[in-house]
Amino acid sequence: MLKNKNLIFGIFLSLILLTSCISKKKDNSEPKIIQVKSEIDVSKENNINYKSKFAGGYTIEVEGVSSAQEVELYALNENGGAIWMWIENDGNDGAIIEDEKSGTWSATENSITIDIRGNSGMISETYKLKGNLLTNTQLTKRYLKKTE
Repeated sequence: MLKNKNLIFGIFLSLILLTSCISKKKDNSEPKIIQVKSEIDVSKENNINYKSKFAGGYTIEVEGVSSAQEVELYALNENGGAIWMWIENDGNDGAIIEDEKSGTWSATENSITIDIRGNSGMISETYKLKGNLLTNTQLTKRYLKKTE
């Protein structure tokens, strides 16, 4: 019977010590907040930073083609909205917007992709920064010239 009392006392004492250690650990330590960013979060942050870099108005130029009478233009908003316009000279120092389409755009460190809903579906163009020009990756004579 004495052995059982000693065993029970030992277990009881161990539990008290263990509980004491755990409560001291809880009392002495401050909670740590760990913020983990996923690849998607980082990509979204970078896209926002790069959008502010590339946002603005651009004429669409083609090497060897004059655009005095008509011009294509992109307006890229920092919020990711994009507008494509076909503008013609009215002959009186003014311009007429002949056609306009809307869409979205995204950016990376050195390129932008513009998706516009055209008459026959989505049109996607990617322009890569080469020197100080954004050059179309598929039609290399086509590039964007900032209007601002």
